[in-house]
Amino acid sequence: MPFGNQAGPTRVYSYGASPVENEQGIRDQLFAAHRYRNTLCELELTRRQRVEEALARLAPDFSSAKAAWEQANADLEVAQAEVKMWRKQQRKKTVAPEKMRKRIASLRELRKEAAIRMKDKKQAAFNALSVRSAMDQLDAADRDRRKAARADCGVGWGTYLEVEKAASAFRRGSPPRFQRFRGDGKLAVQIQKGIKVDDLLGKGHGQVEFADAHACSRGGPIYHVRIRLGSDAARKPIWGGFDVVLHRPLPKDARVKWVFAVCRRVACHAQWSVQFVLERAEGWARPDGATSGRVAVDLGWRKVAGGLRVAYWIGDDGRQGELILPDKQVRRPVKSADLRSIRDNNFNALKLLLGRRLTKLEKPAWLQDATRFLVQWRSPARLAALVIRWRDQRFPGDEVAFHEVETWRKQDKHLYEWEMNNLRKFRDSRTDAYRVFARTLRRQYGTLVMEKIDWRQLAVEPAVEEGDDLARVRARRLLASPSHLESSLRGAFSDGTVEERPARGVTWNCHVCGEGCDTPDRAALVYECRHCGSSWDQDRNACLNLLASGEVATAEG
Repeated sequence: MPFGNQAGPTRVYSYGASPVENEQGIRDQLFAAHRYRNTLCELELTRRQRVEEALARLAPDFSSAKAAWEQANADLEVAQAEVKMWRKQQRKKTVAPEKMRKRIASLRELRKEAAIRMKDKKQAAFNALSVRSAMDQLDAADRDRRKAARADCGVGWGTYLEVEKAASAFRRGSPPRFQRFRGDGKLAVQIQKGIKVDDLLGKGHGQVEFADAHACSRGGPIYHVRIRLGSDAARKPIWGGFDVVLHRPLPKDARVKWVFAVCRRVACHAQWSVQFVLERAEGWARPDGATSGRVAVDLGWRKVAGGLRVAYWIGDDGRQGELILPDKQVRRPVKSADLRSIRDNNFNALKLLLGRRLTKLEKPAWLQDATRFLVQWRSPARLAALVIRWRDQRFPGDEVAFHEVETWRKQDKHLYEWEMNNLRKFRDSRTDAYRVFARTLRRQYGTLVMEKIDWRQLAVEPAVEEGDDLARVRARRLLASPSHLESSLRGAFSDGTVEERPARGVTWNCHVCGEGCDTPDRAALVYECRHCGSSWDQDRNACLNLLASGEVATAEG
């Protein structure tokens, strides 16, 4: 992960932490960073609106073509919704009638033609001198507004750089969305040109300071790490302090480039970590990595006996295996979904009960205003906040109603923490399994061979008329998270070689005879080739084809 134009190979060391100094200032910085992010979102939405207005004035042909595409897309969505409703009424997995499928195919073709026309009109519009001049003026005005927003954001230097780096994606793709502040986020300080680890642990730096360490029963010294949050009116530093457990030492031959304080919300609790971005000129090659040998890995998701298969691998030395997320682990998200369902049912039942209770009470004005649209509420957190406010503003006759909502709040908090911690344990165990799997392969092989797949494209919901169980496919894809596994593999082979092969035909071309063996039953694990009669596991067949394929696109790290 590069940081700066002249940055060398970097690695992130992360440690558990807890804020102990200037906690209010730390929270204020997190909120200011979040507010700055939403300000940049607002500026981008404003810029897009002004671009649309300028194009409507200067390039009416493009505006008309875009309106035609939007109408074609809306018509297609309506037709797909009708098919989805029809399938829901059938209460079973079935293929939509031919009339519906033909209509959707026709609407897709119309949308495709409209998209081509829109693209051509857009290209012609931006080639016009008047449009380019108007866009330059809008960009200049947008830069001025961003500079003013940065000056007023109240966020420290490193932190606003991180916010702006994340917000740079706003100009691509769909319009950005505002986000609600949940108390999590990231604080950052940049150490320009870096500092040696020994120097940072010793004399410190103007952005980061280390205090003396003391023993920890958890297996490592505890350092008091101070991160600069900003400056006061006299330009004196404002610090925020964390107790950090260094369960593994920082490499002495590395330089610290960035320090992050990251807060992640898990249910009602905050989990803090302090991360050090380390640079080492000679790289991070590990001595235990193999220098030769090739291994092919086929990623995906497939239900097998004992769990969910997420990868199959074969090495050029004949060794092979699979990575399976066990049923016990996979059931955790299912349990969380069940808990969420229980919470929703309890929430809906309490809204009705509370509504009946309140109609019989002489309630204060604040409670009457707050519960005016109670039946339309969809957030348990909103009702929990009302109960906490109610707890401090009791009134005569509210004993029964308050007891009911307070009982609900305590139970809902318990279920919420259970739900979210279940998900956290699943994700952490999956991450650990992926990293161990990737590192194990790296110790045995020097080259990784895998398919070149755009997982974002596969995340798009399949067409509803294809007759597949969409909910099950989506759930298994989210459980497997193949992009996460691919990232772990690439990280492990960053000091080796990664070969990417075209994905077309890898799974369905027989590795024995080389013929294509497409079949309508793509969910079948074992398939018999209709050309040569050989039987093979689909994922194993894909790995063998990857090893034998001749087209290679090599990518380092």
